[in-house]
Amino acid sequence: MNRVLSLKGNMDSTSSLSPSFMMALLANILWGASFLASKHTLMAWGPFTASALRFGLASIFLFVALALMGKSVEIPKSFKGWLGLGVIGTAGFGLLFPLQLAGLKYIPSSVSAAIMLTSPLMVLMFGKTLLNEKLSRTKWIALTLGIVGGSILLFSTKNSSSLELSRVLCLVLYLLFYLLPFLLFQS
Repeated sequence: MNRVLSLKGNMDSTSSLSPSFMMALLANILWGASFLASKHTLMAWGPFTASALRFGLASIFLFVALALMGKSVEIPKSFKGWLGLGVIGTAGFGLLFPLQLAGLKYIPSSVSAAIMLTSPLMVLMFGKTLLNEKLSRTKWIALTLGIVGGSILLFSTKNSSSLELSRVLCLVLYLLFYLLPFLLFQS
């Protein structure tokens, strides 16, 4: 029986890292590095071009990977499905990410990453307020700690008022983006 990681942190000859663990680790490394890479990309291209290149190349890679695995993409069959896909695609990939890249000119990449990390908090908050979902005690604790921790990360450094305004505007932009699916797909 293979163990993913031993509790003591050391590994013997029967231990191995699972492929799922390695893929999750790689995904986190790539995601974390993407904010710094995006900051450097903006030196060569504008935010809309950089965003189009990022998602265009990612789309090609994903379609090739799906084809190699013998899978396909589910295509919407209704007007409402296409409308929702179009609105979220345009808002997210056509506006949110280019605006995030534009904001990277004015805020540190670490602040941008911290704002993006608020997405699970937004899902919990909007699920509770818009869909009347019940939150367990653990989720309330996680939500509270996330809000406090996120606030510390976002507002702990003293900078110019334009930097503070940029942080608030980025946070509002993400809030609106996370609210969009709830408004579109609420039954």
